[in-house]
Amino acid sequence: MSGKLFASTILVGGIALASMVGGTVNASALSKTQENAVVKMAKAERGVPYKYGGTSTRGFDCSGLAQYVYKHAAHKSLPRTSEAQYSHVTHVSWANRKPGDLVFFKEHGDVGHVGIYIGVINHHSMMIAAPYTGKNVREEVIYSSYWKSRATISFGRVK
Repeated sequence: MSGKLFASTILVGGIALASMVGGTVNASALSKTQENAVVKMAKAERGVPYKYGGTSTRGFDCSGLAQYVYKHAAHKSLPRTSEAQYSHVTHVSWANRKPGDLVFFKEHGDVGHVGIYIGVINHHSMMIAAPYTGKNVREEVIYSSYWKSRATISFGRVK
């Protein structure tokens, strides 16, 4: 079953969410075992330092973390940059997001950040991300005050 994707932006509590209406059923989406492995490995990388261009456990940037986790936990290849990863996934609505999906942050038309969605914890949608120089990979609230006014947030499922 397939159909065209129609993009729209909706506001939820003052936060811009990119939402997809319609869409394609993705038969090659991750299995439940792979989803769990992605979340488990992403959590295991907490504490690794941020390193611009980093793609290993010695240091990750945001897209390097996503690429590493998917390669090792789900045996899936992802492109190197967050912009390329955004183009590589099947976009899913906020309502259809699942742990293991990628979370993209688009500012001024460009994807500038990616994290790995791990679920709702204490009423907050959470992700694992490599934030920026001087910080370590960590668990973060997706709809934080930092992102609230800066970015459109969307979710993508790795094929």
